[in-house]
Amino acid sequence: MCVVYNPPSMSSYTQGLDRDITECLEQETAKYMKMGNVLLCGDFNARIANSPDYILNDDQSYLPLFDNYPIDKQILKRQSSDTTIDSRGKSLLDLCILNQLRILNGRVLGDVFGKYTCYTPNGSSVVDYVMVSESILDQILYFYVHNFMPTISDCHCILEWEMSSKFTVDDNDCNINMFDKSPNFIWSDESPTNFQTALLLPDIQTQIDTFNKSIIKESQSSVDEAAAELSHIFLSVCCY
Repeated sequence: MCVVYNPPSMSSYTQGLDRDITECLEQETAKYMKMGNVLLCGDFNARIANSPDYILNDDQSYLPLFDNYPIDKQILKRQSSDTTIDSRGKSLLDLCILNQLRILNGRVLGDVFGKYTCYTPNGSSVVDYVMVSESILDQILYFYVHNFMPTISDCHCILEWEMSSKFTVDDNDCNINMFDKSPNFIWSDESPTNFQTALLLPDIQTQIDTFNKSIIKESQSSVDEAAAELSHIFLSVCCY
């Protein structure tokens, strides 16, 4: 998962960069796509209208392509309230097509019309996106663009989405330490007196004296040992 902020192309920050952020994003995306699925989200400052983010009518039936060529699924076309496409947008679409990333805006339940995500004095636009690997697109449960709230952002809307996932843990990779269960004690009216009496027993006094004289260092292991010893004293008192 990568959270993106690509400053406006004409900003002084962007003009002072040695490398284009879009190019860096393309390289990093290609790198991590080899390791698994990818999710990109954030303010891309790119306008893509409703242009396709996949190859239309992609088919290898009549072309001599490699056997491992990944065919783009012919999925639902996106909708967008923003009808403008700019150079940044074209680069973003190329990024999606090259890496089989699919944009959620205007396509997923909750935002089927592609709501505006940015409101400025110059107008409204869609520049904030969430995109995922095509193979996990069907795991997206919904995508929602919240109404603009000036108390949260200067011009951007909150993007919210939910996806299903499945996690498995190999038991062989886990070091499981089993501990004896501590005994249970039933509190009664006599318990306070019995507890105080047990504290005065020679054996318990010896344990308490030894604990008080012990040196507890400022380390995790030393503190853990002291806590275990103190717990042992309390349990010993309760067992009498």
